[in-house]
Amino acid sequence: MRHFLQQCLHSVARSVVGMQTEVYVVDNASIDGSVEMVQALFPWVHLIANKDNVGFAKANNQAMRAGNGRYILLLNPDTVLQEDTLSTCLTFMDSHAEAGGLGVRMLDGKGNFLPESKRGLPTPDVAFYKIFGLAALFPKSAIFGRYHLGFLPEDETHEIDVLSGAYMWLRTEALQKVGLLDERFFMYGEDVDLSYRIQKAGYKNYYLPHTRIIHYKGESTKRSSVNYVRNFYHAMALFAEIHFSQGYAGLLRAGIQLAIYLRAALSLFSRVTRAAYLPVLDAVSIWAGMYWLKTWWEENYKYPGYYPPFFMGALVPVYILIWCTAAGLNGSYKRPFHLKNLLVGVVMGTLAISAGSNFLEPFRFSKALILLGGGYVFASMWVLRLLDNARKYGRLSLGANQQRKVLIVGTHAEVARVTTLINRAEAPVRIVGWVAAGTSEPMDDLYAGAVKDLPQLVGLFRADEVIFCGKDIQSQAIIGWMSLLGAGKVEFKIAPAEADFVLGSSSSTTSGELYSLELKQEPFNAVQLYQKRLADVALAGLMLLTLPVSVWFYKDKAGFVTNIWEVLAGSKTWVSLSLRPTGSHTKPGVLTPASSTEGAADGTVRRLDSLYAKDYSFANDLALILRCIHKLDQRSVS
Repeated sequence: MRHFLQQCLHSVARSVVGMQTEVYVVDNASIDGSVEMVQALFPWVHLIANKDNVGFAKANNQAMRAGNGRYILLLNPDTVLQEDTLSTCLTFMDSHAEAGGLGVRMLDGKGNFLPESKRGLPTPDVAFYKIFGLAALFPKSAIFGRYHLGFLPEDETHEIDVLSGAYMWLRTEALQKVGLLDERFFMYGEDVDLSYRIQKAGYKNYYLPHTRIIHYKGESTKRSSVNYVRNFYHAMALFAEIHFSQGYAGLLRAGIQLAIYLRAALSLFSRVTRAAYLPVLDAVSIWAGMYWLKTWWEENYKYPGYYPPFFMGALVPVYILIWCTAAGLNGSYKRPFHLKNLLVGVVMGTLAISAGSNFLEPFRFSKALILLGGGYVFASMWVLRLLDNARKYGRLSLGANQQRKVLIVGTHAEVARVTTLINRAEAPVRIVGWVAAGTSEPMDDLYAGAVKDLPQLVGLFRADEVIFCGKDIQSQAIIGWMSLLGAGKVEFKIAPAEADFVLGSSSSTTSGELYSLELKQEPFNAVQLYQKRLADVALAGLMLLTLPVSVWFYKDKAGFVTNIWEVLAGSKTWVSLSLRPTGSHTKPGVLTPASSTEGAADGTVRRLDSLYAKDYSFANDLALILRCIHKLDQRSVS
């Protein structure tokens, strides 16, 4: 979330130019370095750093009580404002004294209109249509589509019932009459409640489409999860209990419980289906292939009926289980998929089947058929994965992470900076051209054309992704291009000025895509952590055995002994990262990848960390320990 917050604050800084404003950031005990980032990069921001997650309503109320002004804007951190957003809203509110609240046109990370930009009041009938899917089936209906007011044109100003908490412009005078956010709502529903109270006080809420913002959505919550559904619908039930009769509220709560159970069942079914469909396809294909091989073998080398019925009915299913298990243990059901891993898995399975049949006389059949079966299994799994990738990615290839074709839009200097960043971050993309944002730009081999021709260039280069340089292009122009091109399959990212990351999100249910020089929050996977722990214990045990001799080679004898015991206890590791990501489970280390390089620059240290995490192996740890064995008495350096 820190990167989205940084991008949001850059857009706020552009939008408040010429206005007298106060900007507050309330941090709900984040662990991703957001507080430090705001302090370092945005000293003009009033920062409230909570030690606990107090919820959306209470956190916003903290800032609203501290601020002064005729208007208050509640803004999600995963948003990007146009340069004219705040001034446009200010002009509208100043000329509409009856307006208590205002929302704007919101787009997702692909430039698509977000229907929650304008919403109706979730009365029991509207909530029923929403919960049971009628609103999604008939979004334009004046009866069923009232939750998102789909029957109202999205490009016209409308009076609406409910404002979105992602962008909620409020008149302070109205808040003084109706109160702040209701802190009984921990997350979700508080915007609905406040919007309704504003209306009850005699004010109006408006939807204004003349300015736009990006709301990535997926960064605030995993909206497709059962947990989101449960929290969201419980918030709706709380709203009903507060504002509607007990009979309506009870009926709504019963419907909500039913909807949660249905959604949980559908979610579980969907996850099981996604996880099982490829193994099931493998099993069906292998069984069919073995039946054909068995028939062919009988007709050409044995005799019809040589194999008893239990061969296909019981023994081949066992073969299938062994082959699929061996392939799975070698990563054949994970991405990225590697042909070598499939080959190793099938060979292991074939050897296991062949060896096992030697010990079971009644089940000992032709080894040749098993070997032929192994060859078929390898070919079958290979072809099925090619077809699966063709279905998902539109290409007959095994790599899910095939490099995407990217166009970068900006001035020559900024494009060069972003290109260097992408290359150093080893992003899975191929830059096919840069699109000039200015005039009189120098042309080089990557020059593709001018920004005015961007739609044609996207088609000509078959670009999968467009990266906009935030330093050179205003948010208003970026959002305009996203809206224009959003109907296609192209994805969008923004490279904020002077930032060491490129950021975007192509789905409202995912956490966004990031190209960054920083290590991910958890740099080692579970297998690597297990291997690292085994290596730590083995080396610490060896050092403990040789302690009577080895301890005399160290100046800080107590430090050496302490390090051994702490590694054995699991509170330290022999080698860790110099700069451990915030929130990582990586333990502090006695040594780091930079231990053999005295006085390395920060950039070098980060690069060494990145290479170490990417190429981790016990051999690399051992080599570093041998090079720096004289430093094993030092206290933790990471």
